[in-house]
Amino acid sequence: MKAKLVQVIRTETVEGDGKKESPVHSVERYWTLEGELLAEKVYMGKQQVQAITHRMNQSIGGDASDDKERSGN
Repeated sequence: MKAKLVQVIRTETVEGDGKKESPVHSVERYWTLEGELLAEKVYMGKQQVQAITHRMNQSIGGDASDDKERSGN
């Protein structure tokens, strides 16, 4: 396993209008410093109901081939 510390921006919003089709919920979103959306978590009350990853199979700060070369694998 390889890990590194990265800086991200976390935003929290309240969305929905309270109707059955669009209940009020909160969303945490994680962004790169360049403004690219990485992931979001949707909560109904305090319970997480959905998690979406927007960057799969890519490392942050470079592509996977760069990390593979640097790690010696």
